[in-house]
Amino acid sequence: MRLLRRDPYFVVAPSGIARTLRGPKSLAGLRWVAPPEGTACYFALRRLAKRGKFEPEVAHVCKEFPSVLALVAAGEGVAIIPELAMVDARSVEACAMPGLGARKLLAIQRVSKRGTEPAVDAVASALSLARVYGGAP
Repeated sequence: MRLLRRDPYFVVAPSGIARTLRGPKSLAGLRWVAPPEGTACYFALRRLAKRGKFEPEVAHVCKEFPSVLALVAAGEGVAIIPELAMVDARSVEACAMPGLGARKLLAIQRVSKRGTEPAVDAVASALSLARVYGGAP
């Protein structure tokens, strides 16, 4: 098993709201496009809420990141998504928050008697270096 990269979580918000976010406590009272229970983003939201001492006001529950980004861009709330999911994050701003954490992206590669395949090694190396989000979180 090979660690390709750590994919940090960010709070995404419409730009007017993003400018006001200064830490977990500043998230109290905001509406959320929340992830479904049991998902990694759900646990990141719970950690953040505990750290900020607030209970998220859930406006929508949504699993698919493009839909989450569309709801946030439409002003329906703020959300937590991983950096790699922000490829289409043109109408929202990403805010780093302490304690959100990151997901680990792993690759499992079968090794033959001849060793690893150079093409697979090249793709895994490219994935580990990829930076998808063009903005400055």
